[in-house]
Amino acid sequence: MATDTSAGGKKKAGKKAKTGEGEKALRRVDESFVEYRYEPAAGGGAYAGAVVMSLGGIALGMGAYAMIALQGRPLYEWGRWLLALGAGLVVVYLLIGGKKVGALRVGYLGVGFEEDGKTARTPWYEITRVKLGDRALRLETGKRTVVVPLDAHGNGAARIVSEAQSRIPKRVALEDDDIAGLGSSAGGARVPAEPPQVTQAHCRATDEPLTFEKDVRMCGRCGALYHRSGVPRRCLECSRKLKSAAA
Repeated sequence: MATDTSAGGKKKAGKKAKTGEGEKALRRVDESFVEYRYEPAAGGGAYAGAVVMSLGGIALGMGAYAMIALQGRPLYEWGRWLLALGAGLVVVYLLIGGKKVGALRVGYLGVGFEEDGKTARTPWYEITRVKLGDRALRLETGKRTVVVPLDAHGNGAARIVSEAQSRIPKRVALEDDDIAGLGSSAGGARVPAEPPQVTQAHCRATDEPLTFEKDVRMCGRCGALYHRSGVPRRCLECSRKLKSAAA
C-alpha cells in the first residue's frame, strides 16, 4: 500500500489507487447486494460488565440478609450500605455494561448494526471521517458518530477500514500503524443485503425527491443516490467517474 511520510517520520495511510474502478459506475437499487456479517466477540467490556453485575448481586444479597437476620446487632446498619452499593452496581451495569453490541454488517451499502431483527445502516457517502479513539473505530457523520468497539468487532473494524480506503479514501484519518494494528478482516459470513430504502431520500446533485425506485441510480463506489436524470459526470461524494447516460 502506498504511504506518505510526514515531517515527524510517521506514515499516513495511503489510498488504494483505482480500487473499485472495476465495479459498475452506476447501480440500481433493485439489484442484488451482499455484505459481510460479524458476530460480536466477548471482549473485556463484556467480562467487566459481568463482574460488576455479580458484585452488585452479592452486595444486594448480603444487605438483605443483614437487614433481616441481624436486627438489633452491630452489623445491622451495614445492611443499608450494602443494599445501596448493590443497587448502584446494578444500575451501572444496566447503563453501561448491560448494553449488548449487535452483529455488524459491512458491504457495498455501508456499515450497519443489527437491532431488533433489522439493520440500522450508515451508507459510505454519509461518513465524513474514519478514525480511532477509546478502543473503538469511530465513523463520523454530519449528525452522529457510529462507534464500533474493537473488543467486540475487531475483525469487522478491519474490514470497514479496508472498504473505506477503497470507497472514501480521503475521509480515512488513520496511519499505517493504526491499520496494521486492526489485524485481519477474516471471520465475516457473506450474506445477502436487503436493498436500501430510498423513498425519503433526495438526489445528491439536484435535491430532487427520489419517489420511484426505478429512477434511482447509486454511485458504484460510495453508494451516493442520484435521480437518473441528474447523474453528474463525477460523483459529488467520492469523485468516481459516472456514466453520463443513466439508462
